[in-house]
Amino acid sequence: MLSVRTDWLSDEALRAAHRRGPELQVGMVNDAGQIARLIKRGVDNFLPSGLDLASHVRDVRAGLTVTEPILLTSRLLLGLEP
Repeated sequence: MLSVRTDWLSDEALRAAHRRGPELQVGMVNDAGQIARLIKRGVDNFLPSGLDLASHVRDVRAGLTVTEPILLTSRLLLGLEP
């Protein structure tokens, strides 16, 4: 597993990590929107600043239909989300 700081994680670093095979973990995330963006970008694991936040994001993502995660990721790739 490779663990990096959120502010260090560029798209290039993310792709390079996945090419090499280790799971990628991002540390100390404290915002639900940030967690959602990291999941959409392909981060395998994250360390939230609180378990309530992680549970909330997990529950919201679990309730999405099959196409909704694809649409959300497409928005991110098209630059429609900050």
